[in-house]
Amino acid sequence: KDHLCGRYGIDPGRVAIIPNTFSLAKPGGNGDRAPSDGDEGARPFTFLCLAHYYAHKNIDILVDAAGKLPKYTDKSAKCLITIASEQHPGARLLLERMDRGEAAGKIENIGPVPSEMLPEVYHRADALIFPTLLESFSRTYLEAMYFGLPILTSDRDFAHHLCGDAAIYFDPLDADSVARAMARVMEDGELRQRLVENGRRVLAESPGWDEIAARFVEVLERTARGERPSSVAPENRTRWGQAQRYETRAAAADDVVTLFNQKARSWQSKYGSTGKLNSRVEHFAERLGGLCLPPAGILDFGCGTGEIAAAIDGM
Repeated sequence: KDHLCGRYGIDPGRVAIIPNTFSLAKPGGNGDRAPSDGDEGARPFTFLCLAHYYAHKNIDILVDAAGKLPKYTDKSAKCLITIASEQHPGARLLLERMDRGEAAGKIENIGPVPSEMLPEVYHRADALIFPTLLESFSRTYLEAMYFGLPILTSDRDFAHHLCGDAAIYFDPLDADSVARAMARVMEDGELRQRLVENGRRVLAESPGWDEIAARFVEVLERTARGERPSSVAPENRTRWGQAQRYETRAAAADDVVTLFNQKARSWQSKYGSTGKLNSRVEHFAERLGGLCLPPAGILDFGCGTGEIAAAIDGM
Protein backbone atom coordinates (compact mmCIF):
# COMPACT_ATOMS: atom_id res chain seq x y z
CA LYS A 1 0.00 0.00 0.00
CA ASP A 2 2.71 2.49 1.00
CA HIS A 3 4.72 1.85 -2.16
CA LEU A 4 1.74 1.99 -4.51
CA CYS A 5 0.25 5.11 -2.96
CA GLY A 6 3.61 6.87 -3.02
CA ARG A 7 4.41 5.85 -6.57
CA TYR A 8 1.05 6.74 -8.11
CA GLY A 9 -0.03 9.60 -5.87
CA ILE A 10 -3.01 7.74 -4.42
CA ASP A 11 -4.68 9.00 -1.26
CA PRO A 12 -3.91 6.25 1.34
CA GLY A 13 -7.35 6.80 2.85
CA ARG A 14 -8.89 5.39 -0.32
CA VAL A 15 -7.06 2.08 0.02
CA ALA A 16 -8.20 -0.71 2.33
CA ILE A 17 -6.00 -3.68 3.16
CA ILE A 18 -7.78 -7.02 3.32
CA PRO A 19 -5.27 -9.61 4.56
CA ASN A 20 -5.09 -13.27 3.67
CA THR A 21 -4.77 -16.27 5.98
CA PHE A 22 -4.72 -20.05 5.73
CA SER A 23 -6.85 -22.89 6.97
CA LEU A 24 -5.84 -24.53 10.24
CA ALA A 25 -7.81 -27.63 9.25
CA LYS A 26 -4.78 -29.43 7.90
CA PRO A 27 -4.41 -33.15 8.55
CA GLY A 28 -1.50 -33.89 10.81
CA GLY A 29 -1.06 -30.26 11.81
CA ASN A 30 0.80 -29.71 15.03
CA GLY A 31 0.88 -26.22 16.46
CA ASP A 32 2.59 -27.53 19.61
CA ARG A 33 5.58 -29.08 17.89
CA ALA A 34 8.85 -28.41 19.70
CA PRO A 35 11.65 -26.81 17.67
CA SER A 36 14.46 -29.06 16.49
CA ASP A 37 17.41 -29.22 18.85
CA GLY A 38 19.68 -29.30 15.81
CA ASP A 39 21.40 -32.48 17.01
CA GLU A 40 19.38 -35.49 15.88
CA GLY A 41 22.07 -38.05 15.24
CA ALA A 42 23.63 -38.00 11.81
CA ARG A 43 20.62 -36.37 10.18
CA PRO A 44 21.55 -33.01 8.63
CA PHE A 45 19.73 -29.87 9.69
CA THR A 46 16.98 -29.51 7.09
CA PHE A 47 15.79 -26.23 5.60
CA LEU A 48 12.58 -26.11 3.58
CA CYS A 49 11.99 -23.69 0.70
CA LEU A 50 8.37 -24.25 -0.27
CA ALA A 51 7.79 -22.46 -3.57
CA HIS A 52 7.24 -22.94 -7.29
CA TYR A 53 9.97 -21.66 -9.55
CA TYR A 54 9.41 -18.03 -10.49
CA ALA A 55 12.20 -15.50 -10.97
CA HIS A 56 11.04 -13.42 -8.01
CA LYS A 57 11.17 -16.44 -5.68
CA ASN A 58 14.96 -16.23 -5.98
CA ILE A 59 15.50 -19.93 -5.25
CA ASP A 60 18.84 -20.00 -7.10
CA ILE A 61 20.51 -18.06 -4.28
CA LEU A 62 20.17 -21.17 -2.10
CA VAL A 63 22.68 -23.07 -4.25
CA ASP A 64 25.27 -20.35 -3.72
CA ALA A 65 24.43 -20.10 -0.01
CA ALA A 66 24.72 -23.86 0.46
CA GLY A 67 28.18 -23.77 -1.06
CA LYS A 68 29.26 -21.03 1.33
CA LEU A 69 27.68 -22.55 4.45
CA PRO A 70 30.82 -24.50 5.57
CA LYS A 71 32.56 -21.12 6.06
CA TYR A 72 30.18 -20.41 8.96
CA THR A 73 29.35 -23.79 10.57
CA ASP A 74 30.77 -27.29 10.85
CA LYS A 75 27.30 -28.83 11.07
CA SER A 76 25.81 -30.57 8.06
CA ALA A 77 22.70 -29.22 6.38
CA LYS A 78 20.50 -29.74 3.38
CA CYS A 79 17.76 -27.69 1.78
CA LEU A 80 14.55 -29.14 0.37
CA ILE A 81 13.12 -27.34 -2.66
CA THR A 82 9.78 -28.05 -4.34
CA ILE A 83 10.09 -27.23 -8.04
CA ALA A 84 9.46 -28.98 -11.35
CA SER A 85 11.59 -28.57 -14.46
CA GLU A 86 8.61 -27.54 -16.60
CA GLN A 87 7.75 -24.56 -14.40
CA HIS A 88 10.34 -22.28 -15.98
CA PRO A 89 13.51 -22.51 -18.10
CA GLY A 90 15.40 -21.36 -15.01
CA ALA A 91 14.06 -24.36 -13.09
CA ARG A 92 15.79 -26.75 -15.48
CA LEU A 93 19.04 -24.87 -15.13
CA LEU A 94 18.78 -24.89 -11.35
CA LEU A 95 18.15 -28.65 -11.24
CA GLU A 96 21.21 -29.20 -13.42
CA ARG A 97 23.33 -26.87 -11.33
CA MET A 98 22.44 -27.94 -7.80
CA ASP A 99 24.43 -31.18 -7.90
CA ARG A 100 27.66 -29.53 -9.01
CA GLY A 101 30.41 -27.74 -7.10
CA GLU A 102 30.37 -26.97 -3.39
CA ALA A 103 26.58 -27.27 -3.16
CA ALA A 104 26.55 -30.89 -4.40
CA GLY A 105 24.35 -33.05 -2.17
CA LYS A 106 23.12 -30.10 -0.12
CA ILE A 107 20.03 -29.27 -2.19
CA GLU A 108 17.28 -31.89 -2.59
CA ASN A 109 14.34 -31.36 -4.91
CA ILE A 110 11.22 -33.19 -3.72
CA GLY A 111 9.02 -31.71 -6.46
CA PRO A 112 5.71 -29.86 -6.15
CA VAL A 113 3.83 -30.71 -2.96
CA PRO A 114 0.05 -31.36 -3.06
CA SER A 115 -1.84 -29.67 -0.24
CA GLU A 116 -2.63 -32.93 1.55
CA MET A 117 1.11 -33.64 1.83
CA LEU A 118 2.05 -30.26 3.31
CA PRO A 119 2.01 -31.42 6.95
CA GLU A 120 4.39 -34.28 6.17
CA VAL A 121 6.79 -31.96 4.34
CA TYR A 122 6.76 -29.36 7.11
CA HIS A 123 7.49 -32.11 9.65
CA ARG A 124 10.56 -33.19 7.68
CA ALA A 125 12.07 -29.72 8.07
CA ASP A 126 13.84 -27.96 10.92
CA ALA A 127 13.38 -24.44 9.55
CA LEU A 128 11.71 -22.56 6.69
CA ILE A 129 13.95 -20.54 4.38
CA PHE A 130 12.26 -18.15 1.96
CA PRO A 131 14.59 -15.92 -0.12
CA THR A 132 11.77 -14.35 -2.14
CA LEU A 133 12.15 -10.85 -3.57
CA LEU A 134 8.48 -9.92 -3.68
CA GLU A 135 5.21 -11.16 -2.17
CA SER A 136 1.76 -9.69 -1.84
CA PHE A 137 0.85 -12.05 0.99
CA SER A 138 2.44 -15.45 1.50
CA ARG A 139 0.57 -18.07 3.49
CA THR A 140 3.85 -19.97 3.72
CA TYR A 141 4.99 -17.79 6.61
CA LEU A 142 1.85 -18.50 8.65
CA GLU A 143 1.96 -22.19 7.81
CA ALA A 144 5.55 -22.42 9.04
CA MET A 145 4.54 -20.72 12.28
CA TYR A 146 1.67 -23.17 12.69
CA PHE A 147 3.92 -26.17 12.15
CA GLY A 148 6.48 -24.87 14.63
CA LEU A 149 9.34 -23.93 12.29
CA PRO A 150 11.74 -21.03 12.78
CA ILE A 151 11.76 -18.74 9.75
CA LEU A 152 14.64 -17.27 7.76
CA THR A 153 13.60 -14.85 5.05
CA SER A 154 14.38 -11.78 2.99
CA ASP A 155 15.00 -8.43 4.67
CA ARG A 156 12.09 -6.84 2.82
CA ASP A 157 9.06 -4.93 4.04
CA PHE A 158 6.50 -7.58 3.07
CA ALA A 159 8.35 -10.14 5.21
CA HIS A 160 8.63 -7.82 8.22
CA HIS A 161 4.95 -6.96 7.76
CA LEU A 162 3.88 -10.56 8.35
CA CYS A 163 6.65 -12.08 10.46
CA GLY A 164 7.78 -9.28 12.75
CA ASP A 165 10.10 -10.81 15.36
CA ALA A 166 9.20 -14.36 14.32
CA ALA A 167 11.96 -14.50 11.69
CA ILE A 168 15.58 -13.63 11.14
CA TYR A 169 16.32 -11.67 8.00
CA PHE A 170 19.03 -11.76 5.36
CA ASP A 171 19.92 -9.90 2.18
CA PRO A 172 18.35 -12.14 -0.47
CA LEU A 173 20.81 -10.96 -3.13
CA ASP A 174 23.89 -11.82 -1.03
CA ALA A 175 24.69 -15.55 -0.71
CA ASP A 176 27.03 -14.90 2.23
CA SER A 177 24.24 -13.12 4.09
CA VAL A 178 21.93 -16.09 3.48
CA ALA A 179 24.60 -18.59 4.58
CA ARG A 180 25.33 -16.63 7.77
CA ALA A 181 21.63 -16.62 8.66
CA MET A 182 21.42 -20.37 8.04
CA ALA A 183 24.44 -21.03 10.25
CA ARG A 184 23.07 -18.79 12.98
CA VAL A 185 19.81 -20.75 13.15
CA MET A 186 21.64 -24.07 13.05
CA GLU A 187 24.00 -23.15 15.86
CA ASP A 188 21.64 -21.36 18.25
CA GLY A 189 18.96 -23.51 19.85
CA GLU A 190 17.67 -20.67 22.01
CA LEU A 191 17.18 -18.56 18.89
CA ARG A 192 15.17 -21.33 17.24
CA GLN A 193 12.98 -21.65 20.34
CA ARG A 194 12.42 -17.89 20.49
CA LEU A 195 11.48 -17.67 16.81
CA VAL A 196 8.97 -20.49 17.17
CA GLU A 197 7.39 -18.93 20.25
CA ASN A 198 7.20 -15.54 18.54
CA GLY A 199 5.63 -17.22 15.53
CA ARG A 200 2.90 -18.73 17.66
CA ARG A 201 2.15 -15.30 19.08
CA VAL A 202 2.05 -13.68 15.62
CA LEU A 203 -0.23 -16.46 14.37
CA ALA A 204 -2.59 -15.99 17.32
CA GLU A 205 -2.79 -12.25 16.53
CA SER A 206 -3.49 -12.80 12.83
CA PRO A 207 -7.11 -12.47 11.64
CA GLY A 208 -9.12 -15.56 10.80
CA TRP A 209 -11.43 -16.08 7.83
CA ASP A 210 -14.49 -14.73 9.67
CA GLU A 211 -12.72 -11.47 10.53
CA ILE A 212 -11.35 -11.15 7.00
CA ALA A 213 -14.80 -11.66 5.50
CA ALA A 214 -16.31 -9.14 7.91
CA ARG A 215 -13.65 -6.59 6.93
CA PHE A 216 -14.35 -7.14 3.27
CA VAL A 217 -18.08 -6.59 3.79
CA GLU A 218 -17.38 -3.49 5.86
CA VAL A 219 -15.23 -1.98 3.10
CA LEU A 220 -17.92 -2.66 0.49
CA GLU A 221 -20.65 -1.17 2.66
CA ARG A 222 -18.62 1.95 3.48
CA THR A 223 -17.79 2.43 -0.19
CA ALA A 224 -21.45 2.02 -1.16
CA ARG A 225 -22.32 4.76 1.35
CA GLY A 226 -19.72 7.03 -0.24
CA GLU A 227 -17.39 6.84 2.79
CA ARG A 228 -13.65 6.24 2.82
CA PRO A 229 -12.87 2.55 3.20
CA SER A 230 -11.46 1.46 6.52
CA SER A 231 -7.88 0.24 6.51
CA VAL A 232 -5.97 -2.25 8.62
CA ALA A 233 -7.47 -2.87 12.03
CA PRO A 234 -5.88 -0.60 14.70
CA GLU A 235 -4.43 -3.50 16.65
CA ASN A 236 -2.41 -4.59 13.59
CA ARG A 237 -1.15 -1.19 12.45
CA THR A 238 1.96 -1.27 14.62
CA ARG A 239 3.06 -4.73 13.59
CA TRP A 240 2.03 -4.37 9.97
CA GLY A 241 2.92 -0.72 9.45
CA GLN A 242 6.72 -0.94 9.49
CA ALA A 243 7.68 -0.45 5.85
CA GLN A 244 11.26 -0.71 4.64
CA ARG A 245 12.64 0.27 1.28
CA TYR A 246 13.35 -2.60 -1.05
CA GLU A 247 14.33 -3.16 -4.67
CA THR A 248 12.92 -5.78 -7.00
CA ARG A 249 14.61 -6.92 -10.14
CA ALA A 250 12.65 -5.98 -13.28
CA ALA A 251 13.05 -9.56 -14.45
CA ALA A 252 10.58 -10.71 -11.81
CA ALA A 253 7.78 -8.49 -13.14
CA ASP A 254 8.57 -9.43 -16.74
CA ASP A 255 8.49 -13.09 -15.78
CA VAL A 256 4.98 -12.84 -14.30
CA VAL A 257 3.69 -11.03 -17.42
CA THR A 258 5.21 -13.72 -19.65
CA LEU A 259 3.70 -16.51 -17.56
CA PHE A 260 0.17 -15.12 -17.67
CA ASN A 261 0.38 -14.28 -21.37
CA GLN A 262 1.38 -17.88 -22.09
CA LYS A 263 -1.45 -19.32 -20.02
CA ALA A 264 -4.03 -16.99 -21.57
CA ARG A 265 -3.49 -18.60 -24.98
CA SER A 266 -4.78 -21.99 -23.79
CA TRP A 267 -7.11 -20.91 -21.02
CA GLN A 268 -10.27 -21.15 -23.15
CA SER A 269 -9.79 -24.89 -23.66
CA LYS A 270 -9.89 -25.47 -19.90
CA TYR A 271 -13.59 -24.54 -19.83
CA GLY A 272 -14.64 -26.88 -22.63
CA SER A 273 -16.72 -30.00 -22.02
CA THR A 274 -13.57 -32.03 -21.26
CA GLY A 275 -11.57 -29.20 -19.67
CA LYS A 276 -10.42 -29.55 -16.08
CA LEU A 277 -12.14 -26.26 -15.12
CA ASN A 278 -15.48 -27.11 -16.70
CA SER A 279 -17.13 -27.66 -13.30
CA ARG A 280 -16.50 -24.01 -12.43
CA VAL A 281 -18.97 -22.89 -15.10
CA GLU A 282 -21.73 -24.96 -13.53
CA HIS A 283 -20.89 -23.75 -10.03
CA PHE A 284 -20.89 -20.10 -11.09
CA ALA A 285 -24.07 -20.48 -13.12
CA GLU A 286 -25.87 -22.13 -10.19
CA ARG A 287 -24.73 -19.48 -7.74
CA LEU A 288 -25.52 -16.56 -10.03
CA GLY A 289 -28.92 -18.04 -10.82
CA GLY A 290 -29.80 -17.85 -7.14
CA LEU A 291 -28.50 -14.32 -6.68
CA CYS A 292 -29.41 -12.53 -9.91
CA LEU A 293 -32.69 -13.33 -11.59
CA PRO A 294 -33.09 -12.44 -15.29
CA PRO A 295 -32.89 -9.89 -16.77
CA ALA A 296 -30.26 -8.79 -14.24
CA GLY A 297 -26.94 -7.53 -15.60
CA ILE A 298 -23.66 -8.94 -14.27
CA LEU A 299 -20.27 -7.24 -14.50
CA ASP A 300 -17.27 -9.55 -14.92
CA PHE A 301 -14.50 -7.31 -13.64
CA GLY A 302 -10.89 -8.36 -13.16
CA CYS A 303 -11.71 -12.07 -13.48
CA GLY A 304 -8.93 -13.21 -15.76
CA THR A 305 -9.72 -14.07 -19.36
CA GLY A 306 -13.53 -13.84 -18.95
CA GLU A 307 -14.12 -17.44 -20.06
CA ILE A 308 -16.62 -18.14 -17.26
CA ALA A 309 -18.69 -15.07 -18.17
CA ALA A 310 -18.65 -16.06 -21.86
CA ALA A 311 -19.66 -19.64 -21.07
CA ILE A 312 -22.52 -18.60 -18.77
CA ASP A 313 -23.76 -16.06 -21.34
CA GLY A 314 -24.07 -18.85 -23.87
CA MET A 315 -25.98 -21.22 -21.59
